[in-house]
Amino acid sequence: MLKLARCKLGYLYEVEERYWAIHARTQWLREGDRNTRYFYVRVLGRRKKNTIEKLKDVHGMWHDEKNEICDIAWNYFNDLFKSSVNPGDVYDLPFIPICVTDGMNRRLSREFTDEEILMAFNQMDPQKAPGIDGIFGSFFKDHWQTVGKYVLKLCHDILKGRNNVSCLNKTLLIMIPKVNELCVMANFRPISLYRVIYKIISKVLANRLKEVLPYCISHNQSVFAPGRMIHDNVLITHELMHYLRSSKNGPNKGNNRSEVETFLRILEMFEKMSSQRINLEKSMVCFSPSTPLAQRMTTSSLLKMRLVEMLDSYLGLSILVGKKKSGVFKNILDHIANRINRVIEEIQSMMHRVWWGGREQNRGWNILAWGRMCYPKGMGGLGFRDLWLFNVALLGRQVWRLIHCTDTLCYRVLSSKYFLDGDVFHPKSLDKPYFMWQNIAKATRVLYEGFDWNIGNKRNINIWTDNWGFEGLPSSSIRIKRRMAPENKVCELLNESKDGWNENRILELYGESLRDQICKLTILHNGHDDQRMWFHNPNGFFSSKSAYSWLILKQVGYGPHRFFRKFMWKLKTLPKIHIFCWRLGHEILPTFDKIASIRSHFNNMCPRCGNDKETIIHTLKDCPEAKAVLEYGGINNNLLVENYSRCID
Repeated sequence: MLKLARCKLGYLYEVEERYWAIHARTQWLREGDRNTRYFYVRVLGRRKKNTIEKLKDVHGMWHDEKNEICDIAWNYFNDLFKSSVNPGDVYDLPFIPICVTDGMNRRLSREFTDEEILMAFNQMDPQKAPGIDGIFGSFFKDHWQTVGKYVLKLCHDILKGRNNVSCLNKTLLIMIPKVNELCVMANFRPISLYRVIYKIISKVLANRLKEVLPYCISHNQSVFAPGRMIHDNVLITHELMHYLRSSKNGPNKGNNRSEVETFLRILEMFEKMSSQRINLEKSMVCFSPSTPLAQRMTTSSLLKMRLVEMLDSYLGLSILVGKKKSGVFKNILDHIANRINRVIEEIQSMMHRVWWGGREQNRGWNILAWGRMCYPKGMGGLGFRDLWLFNVALLGRQVWRLIHCTDTLCYRVLSSKYFLDGDVFHPKSLDKPYFMWQNIAKATRVLYEGFDWNIGNKRNINIWTDNWGFEGLPSSSIRIKRRMAPENKVCELLNESKDGWNENRILELYGESLRDQICKLTILHNGHDDQRMWFHNPNGFFSSKSAYSWLILKQVGYGPHRFFRKFMWKLKTLPKIHIFCWRLGHEILPTFDKIASIRSHFNNMCPRCGNDKETIIHTLKDCPEAKAVLEYGGINNNLLVENYSRCID
């Protein structure tokens, strides 16, 4: 009876914790001890933060009554989403090409399958906020065996038109605060909360559309299509502002009024065609420093936009980055400080202090260097990110896109200024390149050794500067001096008939062992162009994960590592036990003997038996009290009588 009661109590505790964990919406917490109180406090904090106590109306008057606040919200959104476009207007759009072919249309119109619906459901986060019915995605996931067939039937009925979606599309409109001090409706971001089944149906349709979206959306649009990155917009914006603020850029000498009027007509046509109005209150206009003030004022009044000396941030990043980087990235540092209680070095230092001291302000006792803690878990570290290397790996994604995505607007802008020949690894030297490009160029130099060539027609590969062939053959493999070899490209190593390798010349350049391996490489006649590939991924495609793993392994070394460090992380136990074993392996537990090594006149004798120094081995094995506990637990073998110099042994 007692055992059954304990099992039932444990189950109820688990249900209670899951309830508060779901409502706490703590997305970063993956595992750990049961902590219902933490989740409960998080829920209370979120409720307090999201509660709207009072609001200002359009006349600046405060209102704290619930009905008055609702009226302010209703009037705000009613005015915001009111259409000023005549729905009967017809526009002639012959310049828009036909994007969806008959084959695409057939794929979009094919029958929906259970596999598609299940894939859409598995792509959803089960912990996201529920809709008006209050049911989380985790409920459907945990009870799919019971409710799954009914969910599939309802989805099929709606997707095939046998049922109306109106039975599902009632939503909750939630106001998410944008700022800490809330006063007007513009300080909130509206979020619609739908039912889980409605989101499954939407996800199924979105997955279908993903197949044709890249063909329908212009390459100048860097989002909403798979394979594109919103960071392209950041790079383009920064380059344009860098050009605008450059001292070499003179004022506009064209007909300012006519250009502005043309621009306004374009905006007007955009509003009519898209039914989306430009928010002039949030719009700003910025000019080159050499533009006369009168011209700035005239243009600003014509555009009905606010004149500013410097634009605000774009996508969370400051647009103008000068010599002082700390001020620019202060908002990022503040955000991280709020999350875990200037730039990459300061963030890592902050994380270090939090780990050892418990809070960002405490230094604690830094027993192990931060660099060692960034090692992978199987190599003795804790797997913390080395932020400098991780930043290089993330920039590598942009390098990869500049190599392969040559049809994007970002590529055209950057290549026209920094690498006219299309080779991002050998850019031209500029007097004052922009901050963003400087970091991309640094990442290119660091990652260069990780790139290889997928050999095609052999016309683009330079034997003196590029890695090519098997295992990335470097230029250092060439045995003669460069002035003695007229060859530059790999295609010049072929014989006169171009159907095989010039074995004698390759022998002179690379030696006998490398000659045999080079001559085994397949020669493709009329093959594709040579293409860059990422050497540290089996598929040849670049990923930030593989790049970071390669960079950290270069720093740590490829040598053998102790089995214990790999084995202990596989133990099925609590995370705090893993951390204790990790500290044990590094011998960084705060024993009296360890403390005495940094503090003079500190008594390092064992406080329990007083017979010997309190080392880690004495504390866990040799102390009579520890030995009695081990014997009581059934450990009474050679472990207790053997002498060890290190704990890991």
